[in-house]
Amino acid sequence: ITLTSDHGWGKIVAVTLYQDSLFVLDPSSNVVWRFDGLQDGFGSLPRSLEVNVTDLFNVVDLAIYADDLFLLHQDGRTTKCTYRSDFSPVMECQQPASYLLTDVDGIKQPLDVIAGTQFIQAQTTYPLEPSLFLLDQPGRSLYRFSMALQLQYQIRPGDSAFGLSLPLRDLTAFCITPLQEIVLAFGDQIYAAPLPVP
Repeated sequence: ITLTSDHGWGKIVAVTLYQDSLFVLDPSSNVVWRFDGLQDGFGSLPRSLEVNVTDLFNVVDLAIYADDLFLLHQDGRTTKCTYRSDFSPVMECQQPASYLLTDVDGIKQPLDVIAGTQFIQAQTTYPLEPSLFLLDQPGRSLYRFSMALQLQYQIRPGDSAFGLSLPLRDLTAFCITPLQEIVLAFGDQIYAAPLPVP
């Protein structure tokens, strides 16, 4: 299957599947495309999502859950866009959408950027509880957030929960499988383990 756009492609930075649709991030053209019809080989023409974002040029990844679109920016911010209603094609966006971290006193602190992190990849999961995972490359860890961007916990693959001797290389990619396994890539080496439970 070759997917095309009437407007041509700029530079495709990320793609993701959600249910029966494929979403394509083309920041150089300042657009997110949606192809519907996975079962039919995406035979219909794509449509652009009407996201009210200043620009997409520094967006490095995207993730989808239900009516929510998460755009991960190069500087660590996340924009969250949501459809205003079932009948509106326009997505209303919070840019940035603050991360909510709970301090030692139990008070939620909103942060636009989490100091010391460099998020490079995003993925939503939804079999048990909808979550947004972000990969922090320099910290060699994953952050798990609720859909409201409340930090649930942080996973450091070197922790004993994995029971693996992992390489001292950059953590370059990850995915969470439908069977609740975590797959991690360290350059050309791939590891898999059950998703740790906090």
